[in-house]
Amino acid sequence: MAKYYAREDVANMLKRYERYLLINIANEWGDHFVKSAHWLESYTQAIAIMRQSGFKTTMVIDAPGWGQNIKPILECGQQLIENDPEHNIIFSVHMYGSWNKEKNIIDRLAEAKELNLPLIVGEFGYNCKNGKNNLHCKANHKTILQACHDNGYGFMPWSWTGNNEENAWLDLVESSDWKTPTWWGNEVINGQFGVREMAQTAKVYE
Repeated sequence: MAKYYAREDVANMLKRYERYLLINIANEWGDHFVKSAHWLESYTQAIAIMRQSGFKTTMVIDAPGWGQNIKPILECGQQLIENDPEHNIIFSVHMYGSWNKEKNIIDRLAEAKELNLPLIVGEFGYNCKNGKNNLHCKANHKTILQACHDNGYGFMPWSWTGNNEENAWLDLVESSDWKTPTWWGNEVINGQFGVREMAQTAKVYE
């Protein structure tokens, strides 16, 4: 993926808009059992390729294990930032079935904050059908939103719309018009600690 982004035609196109971009090198790279040292080494190499091709913008680095295993971020995140010539990284963790325990959400985000790691909850769901969904997700989205608020972390709920039938419960707006909020959309857009209350304008748009 890094080599693809670094390809001359792709890099030239992206650099036209680089001021406004966060580049996620690879979505959810690495299985749940990837060792922290291997995750660190692999992303160090990928970031080096990106920087050598001239990218200076923020690189988004996902947790492995479908984005849900925060352990390598906590153990090696600071070293990865130091390995980046631009020191311009933000980590992303995805919260579905592996985050069904509220205490885990609260404790791990607080730990990341204590380590001074830049982080976003880059995807998350909610307890649909009592966890009898294809993601086995019983995650408490209200706990996620409050923990993000308490630690000063951003979030991006999954997803605007267009999920397949099996995952349509995660659509934030109706697929018929792409703008009418679903129940899920209202929760994360208009609810306590939601987007409408917490969003701040990025400085590049001021």
